[in-house]
Amino acid sequence: MPSSNLMDTTCISSIQVGHLRDSEGYTSTWFDEEAVTSASEEYYYSFKAPIANSYLYFTVESFFQIYIPEGCWEPGEFGMPLVYIQVTNQRTGEQWYQYYYESYHNPIIVSPDSYEANDDFQISIYWQWGGSTTRDFTVKVYGLLDENTWIYNQDGYAN
Repeated sequence: MPSSNLMDTTCISSIQVGHLRDSEGYTSTWFDEEAVTSASEEYYYSFKAPIANSYLYFTVESFFQIYIPEGCWEPGEFGMPLVYIQVTNQRTGEQWYQYYYESYHNPIIVSPDSYEANDDFQISIYWQWGGSTTRDFTVKVYGLLDENTWIYNQDGYAN
């Protein structure tokens, strides 16, 4: 491929660089939401930041549509699910959000200067399933967390 193709949108329209920070002590916590309804609806979760000197990476993940055979989709609804994720610092009111087709995972990154230890965050998730039969998803936070850090659903449960 000519290098000139990398400079425009001919071959690559975006580049995402991912890395793990486990060697720095980063870990993750998650909540699995399983067998949700086919209706588009919003789900709410809460998370308390244990310390304030960490970047926090918030993601929501499901099965990529390419992993699900076409015959498993609802008739006439073979599409790509849309997801909306919003993270709100309950103390400051600051919000971060993304709305995208579920063909990649792009974390919301909250920097250490945007929160303090013990700040509560609300995580709002809204799915438009687009005919997908795999209506399961995982809400995840990656950062400097301790063993008592959990994501809770709106009923107060963690898994």
